[in-house]
Amino acid sequence: FLFQEKLLVIIRKLFMFRPSDVVGMGLKDAGEPLTRLAKSDGQWRIANPVDAPADKQAVDALIADLCSANVMDYAADIGPGHGLGEGEGFAISLRDTFGAVERVVFGSFDGTNAVWALTSEGALVHVRPDLFKRCQSQREMLEDTRIFPIESSLVTSFSVSEGFPAYVVTRQSSSAPWMMVSPVDALADAEVVDNLLSKVLSLRGVELVAEGSDGSLMVSVGTSVTNFSARYVSGDVLMKDARLADLLGKTLIRCCRESVRRIAVKTSAGDVWNASGSEDVLALLAAGISAERVETIILKSSDFVRFGFNRPAYTISFELNDEASSLRRMLIGSVATDGGRYATIGGSDAAFVLPSSVISILTKPADASMENKR
Repeated sequence: FLFQEKLLVIIRKLFMFRPSDVVGMGLKDAGEPLTRLAKSDGQWRIANPVDAPADKQAVDALIADLCSANVMDYAADIGPGHGLGEGEGFAISLRDTFGAVERVVFGSFDGTNAVWALTSEGALVHVRPDLFKRCQSQREMLEDTRIFPIESSLVTSFSVSEGFPAYVVTRQSSSAPWMMVSPVDALADAEVVDNLLSKVLSLRGVELVAEGSDGSLMVSVGTSVTNFSARYVSGDVLMKDARLADLLGKTLIRCCRESVRRIAVKTSAGDVWNASGSEDVLALLAAGISAERVETIILKSSDFVRFGFNRPAYTISFELNDEASSLRRMLIGSVATDGGRYATIGGSDAAFVLPSSVISILTKPADASMENKR
């Protein structure tokens, strides 16, 4: 009984293949040319009637629908009148990794919310109409019309610019961290980079604008083997709810307590103390002193006045046992418009906003460190 039950489930599948085994697909409507797709190295490509990249997500979704579809019921009559005659119907075929091919032809609606279909075995069946409609509608969506038809895992660099300078991020591989190389050299914010890259790779040809258009951005993408030509898109489309400055990593400094020699805190009034005895400061430094946001990149002389760096409220010098960077000096400037304070650190060439909670820890001497005040 169990064997018969399992057999019944198997024979009611429209296609017997597993989606992961499918490497080829063909679609042909009566009187129209065949659309043929092939999969190689995990990527789908249209081979007929044109040679073009295919939309992997759309192709995989359609194959998943076909391989999970069930037959509603079987019919004994295979006579005419079902839209399945010579030159009729909508045929779709799948090919697996072993070269086996299964083909189903969709016919006409039978008037009872079902569509006639002919299976690879020559059985006349009913299938749900929504499957047939999806096959027809998605056929026009299988071509990848993205400006940059590539998977995010293959991208090793991309740039976005609105004039000079360009914002450029790179990585050695898909598992390596993103680094900003322009307009400054620094660690990038991985989450912001991945979100923006997702938007870049979703851009379609219809979203291209003319070079020099108001609010246009120049975008380019590179891989380890090729670089795509730079294209121009609307900044309103690409940068909605985002800023290019946010690509910069927001951690100003991170260091384990074993590497700390001294943390000198100096106020604008001239008071100085050693904060290296503060457990709160050391814990904050080990976790990473991170900003709420990046205010701006590429500081100008006017920015030092605007952010209060010309007369900082606090100057914090981190003396480290690090040959590459034995001294890092942080300037904490004026109060930011929405709370916290502006801050910058040597080598970053950027202004950040540190939250009030972080400022409080960095600038409040612990009892132990007050003994070193001078």
